[in-house]
Amino acid sequence: MNMLTNQDISIVKGMLLRGDKQHDIAAHFGCNSGRIAEVALGKVGPNVPAASVARLPAASAQPKRFFAPGMPLEEQIAIFNALANGPFDVARAHYISPELAEHILQHNTQNRPKRTGNIARWAANMADGEWGLTGETIVFSKSPVRLLDGQHRLAACVKAGVGFRTFVAFGIDRGEFTKINTGAVKTNGDALAILGVSDPSCVAAALRWRHLLLSNPHDRSSLTNEFIVQQWKALDKSPLGVQLKEFCVQARGIVKATKKNGSSVFTPGQLAGILLRLHVVDEKATAKFIQSLETQKGNGKVLTTRLEKISEFGRINDVGRAGMIVKAWLATRDGTAISAKGVVYDPSTDAFPHVG
Repeated sequence: MNMLTNQDISIVKGMLLRGDKQHDIAAHFGCNSGRIAEVALGKVGPNVPAASVARLPAASAQPKRFFAPGMPLEEQIAIFNALANGPFDVARAHYISPELAEHILQHNTQNRPKRTGNIARWAANMADGEWGLTGETIVFSKSPVRLLDGQHRLAACVKAGVGFRTFVAFGIDRGEFTKINTGAVKTNGDALAILGVSDPSCVAAALRWRHLLLSNPHDRSSLTNEFIVQQWKALDKSPLGVQLKEFCVQARGIVKATKKNGSSVFTPGQLAGILLRLHVVDEKATAKFIQSLETQKGNGKVLTTRLEKISEFGRINDVGRAGMIVKAWLATRDGTAISAKGVVYDPSTDAFPHVG
């Protein structure tokens, strides 16, 4: 709080007479130490009587539950650890220093990729004193403690070098993180990044395309973060999950090998997801098809060249590209060489190729 009531001032005076340190009193009230100094010097509430000992909070009976400006970082970390391990309160407003924000970020590495534009804009607001106490909350999970929401605000605090007040909630179930900030742009890749998945954007897109090939490739709706997380958890540590990671590596290699003028006709996530689906149908044919893409020979070369030709007239339709990839794979499985005309697929008129 920035303003102390007369009742607060009375208790402050009583604590001062008892010999409590000013920064401890400030921590108790969740205010700046300067407010306590003003009371001690008689600048604030000079006529307010000191509270009796019976009305004072027990001295050091409970762990401190608030951070205060100017508090040593070691003390801030100790209070943070006490709060993070319960008992859990409802969300409360706390002062977060740049040093504490940096400490939190250093120990919470499994977050979604940072949006540098947001960080720079918010840091400028904080530095200019234009960042007030909003209803937004920084959220931490139960033990093992993990930052679930608030990475960008903490990063802005560090960048600005200015502390800020914010509501903080501890003890939230980690399974609820996909529901946090559902109104904000949190991609499927962001959701997987928080889980610590390597190359989360590729894995998320691959899971989406695997699902589309198993259901309806023409479905243009987005899949929820919760769905993608469930899909990943079902595959994680399984042979298919390991294979998906390998396909992401191979797909990125193919994208790099087919770049012209800084761009490729393939996207790694889509390619990895399609390869994963085709791998289940015919492992040997898929391995042979990947080799043709990596070496840019045979059906892989025909497919790439045709896609490059289409790209000259504008953006490639992703369903159309998916169909062409499958058609080139089908020819590879059948042991035939596909022609430039034969690899074409029009999603507006043609049925999607059946892979079995």
